Amino acid sequence: MKTVVSLWFAMIVASQAITLEIYKVFRPISLHGTDVAEEFEGEIIQAKVISQTIVVTGAQPEGLLAAISAPHRLAGSGSYLPKEDNLLILCGIGMTSISDGRNLTVKIDLAKMKIPREVEIPVRTVLKLAIKSVKETLKGFHIPEDGPMKVKIEIVGTNKGTAPLLDLFEKFRVGE
Repeated sequence: MKTVVSLWFAMIVASQAITLEIYKVFRPISLHGTDVAEEFEGEIIQAKVISQTIVVTGAQPEGLLAAISAPHRLAGSGSYLPKEDNLLILCGIGMTSISDGRNLTVKIDLAKMKIPREVEIPVRTVLKLAIKSVKETLKGFHIPEDGPMKVKIEIVGTNKGTAPLLDLFEKFRVGE
């Protein structure tokens, strides 16, 4: 009986240890199917980076960055009901990250990428929108008192056709 009570108590303590935090997450969103277009780097495209306030769990900033590539559906009326609006999901682009507290590596994975015909945006633009989403999300996460965090964004999973996208590799600091 003592073992059962101890196990029960340990489970309660462990369940209370989960941290739920609220952050603003930025995502690259498709505007296809709407009458809206946005300017991005001098071009008019049917996509934009939008923010959404969400509850995030797990290790940070990894959990926060995973939310960038989570499913997203714009709320709409009966005439606009897309199944998915997140460009990363629509295009089969993965994103992972790992941090040691001072250094963060974000990998944008093109191995399973396939741009749907209805997404009339070049893959380079989709990736730039994703990188902008990472930067904007991290601005709201990092606390300057912790000191600057070094961020490295890598493009992985390329092939002969997508190898030129490797030049989107970036290094920057957050919190300076």
